Amino acid sequence: MTAPEEVTVKVAAGHLVITTPGRVPQALRETVRALMLCVADNGLTGVGLEVAAMRRRHSKAHRQTLDRLFPPAYRSSVLSARFELRHGAAIRADLWSAAERVLAVLDGPGPIRVPVDAADDWIRVLGTARFLYVDRRDRPGRAPDGAAMSAFLGDVQLRIVTTLRPELPTGEILEEA
Repeated sequence: MTAPEEVTVKVAAGHLVITTPGRVPQALRETVRALMLCVADNGLTGVGLEVAAMRRRHSKAHRQTLDRLFPPAYRSSVLSARFELRHGAAIRADLWSAAERVLAVLDGPGPIRVPVDAADDWIRVLGTARFLYVDRRDRPGRAPDGAAMSAFLGDVQLRIVTTLRPELPTGEILEEA
């Protein structure tokens, strides 16, 4: 993707200003669109049993991606199914809306300017999009094909968080401890 130090995040006039090399906004657009496609394919307009039926219709790889994006809420399949019925559609709709707002900002020219009050959308979308590329259940040290993109998204997410909350420790500080 790109070296993390090539991406800067600053606050100016009530906006996060994210400066990146020229190719990064396009990669972010493609990632957000891929996330939106998965969210839409995961029954955004339906709930419950429609989601289960839709998951059966998808390829194994696509089902695995959906499971990474929307893991079971509980170990119990019964409780997870109830949670999905009650909250799944709203969770996906909220993520879809956040992704739409992120995509709208990415379609502009120049540095990416995000209103500070929209930072939560970016944090959520980047954090979720990482799981398009890697599985949270992967063993440490394993480097799947999408590990670089996942790490890049996590780095941008961390830069946004630490720019807004500089008092929070970063990974480098935690590694030294």
